[in-house]
Amino acid sequence: MPNPYRTIIVFTTTLYLLSIIQTAQSEAPKGSPSGGRDFKVQGQVYCDPCRVRFITQLSTFLKGATVRLECRNREQDTNLTFSGEATTDDTGTYHITVDDDHEDDICEVKLVKSPDPQCSEINLEKNTRYGARVSLAANSGMASNVRMASPICFLTNKAHEDCDDLIREIGLAPVNKT
Repeated sequence: MPNPYRTIIVFTTTLYLLSIIQTAQSEAPKGSPSGGRDFKVQGQVYCDPCRVRFITQLSTFLKGATVRLECRNREQDTNLTFSGEATTDDTGTYHITVDDDHEDDICEVKLVKSPDPQCSEINLEKNTRYGARVSLAANSGMASNVRMASPICFLTNKAHEDCDDLIREIGLAPVNKT
């Protein structure tokens, strides 16, 4: 004679496993390369008054800066597969939603326009990047659909007068002992 408790446990476990499988299948629509999830690209834009291209105590985050996310095919750099713009909020943060997988693309957030005319230079020197690359691949091993881009900066036309002292203070310039 079968044990009634054992039958109930097997039946309940089976129902539980079937509901998990059904839920997993419904979250990823067929034909959706990103598994049905939008990617959310987030980053910050700041003004670099020392022209050192990293955040210092003198840096300020820019409200109203415009950035553009561009994705281009790895093989054919001229083939633009996605482009979207955003404006930064009070904290200098932008958010761009991308509704597709870009596994075969190189995606980069680039500066477009600064709200501050005194801090509007984009560094276009050869061998320097003025954007932030992000991975927009669903199978990248990242559990979250939020992609954090590195902070990017506009430069002031001339370095702030306190920058030399600041650079020495953080140990990036030799201290003259005269």
